[in-house]
Amino acid sequence: MENSKLKAFIPHLYLVWSDDLLNQKEVVTLQEFIVSQQWLTAEEKKLLLS
Repeated sequence: MENSKLKAFIPHLYLVWSDDLLNQKEVVTLQEFIVSQQWLTAEEKKLLLS
């Protein structure tokens, strides 16, 4: 992850993945959170969602 802005998401992603099993609601919540971040470009959002 070269983009330093995206590195801010590492703790959030770790917390989500440390749960080991995401249910559909958790996945949707994470997606909505990423999409709502106006300081991210469309390409950065796409990368995070992938």
